[in-house]
Amino acid sequence: SPVAAEPADPAAPPADPLVLDVLADGRPTGSPGPTLMPGDAVAFTYRITNTGGETLWSPYVWHDGIGGAACPIRRIDAGATVECTGTGTVEAGATSALATAQAWAADGAEVSASRTVHLVGGPAGDGFGITLAVTADGMATDLAPGPGLAGTVSYEYAVANTGSDDLWALTIWHDGVGEVPCADRWLAPGATVVCEFDAPARHGVAGVTAWAWDGAGSRSSASATVFSSVAEVAPVLALSMEAAVAGSDADA
Repeated sequence: SPVAAEPADPAAPPADPLVLDVLADGRPTGSPGPTLMPGDAVAFTYRITNTGGETLWSPYVWHDGIGGAACPIRRIDAGATVECTGTGTVEAGATSALATAQAWAADGAEVSASRTVHLVGGPAGDGFGITLAVTADGMATDLAPGPGLAGTVSYEYAVANTGSDDLWALTIWHDGVGEVPCADRWLAPGATVVCEFDAPARHGVAGVTAWAWDGAGSRSSASATVFSSVAEVAPVLALSMEAAVAGSDADA
C-alpha cells in the first residue's frame, strides 16, 4: 500500500521588519561587552533599522534598568535607520540587560526587535586603569596637613597605567592651578609618566584629576587630594654694631 506523505512543516512566521543594534560609548555591546569604568556615565546609542518595505512610525526603545530612550525622528522609512539615545551608569562586574525597540505600521500593526546589552564594569587593571600620585617640592601631599610650602612650588604628577591597553591623550587638571602640561601623553601598559609644573604655593586642600583614553575611546580616570600648609620660616637674627673712634662716630 502506498506510504502516506508526512505533513509539511508549518511555515515559520515572518520576522518583524525591525533590527536593533546597541552601542555603549560607541562600542558594540555583544557578549561579553566593552569594559568600562564602574561609576562612570555611559552613553547608549540605539540604532533601529527598518528592513521592511513600508514606513514605520513612532519608534520607541525601552532599556531594562535604564528606561526609555530619546528618539528624535518619529518615522522610519523603508530601509532607513534612526538613532535613539540614553544614558546610564556603569555597574561593577559583568552585567546584561534587555533593550527592546518598537514601531508601528500605518495599519496599526506593531513590530519589535530586542537585543541583550552586555557591559563589563572592570576595576583598574582589567584592560585599562590609571593611578595618580602628586608631590610638591619632592614631598608627598596625600596626608593632612601636607607639606609646608612657600614661594614657587615644583609639582610632580606621576600617572601609571595599571592596565593592559595603551592609553592616550593624558590630561591632568589641578584645582586652583589649572591644566598641567605633559610632554608625554602616551601611557604604555605598566608605564609611568611624570608631568612637572611650577606654580605659586597654595595652602589648604585641592583636587587633582587625570584622564586618559584607550584606542576605542573609553576613558580611564584617577583623582588625588593635595594637602599643603604654610611653610614655617625661621626668624632671621639681626646683629647691629656701632663703632666709635675717640668718642666720635666712626662713620662720620
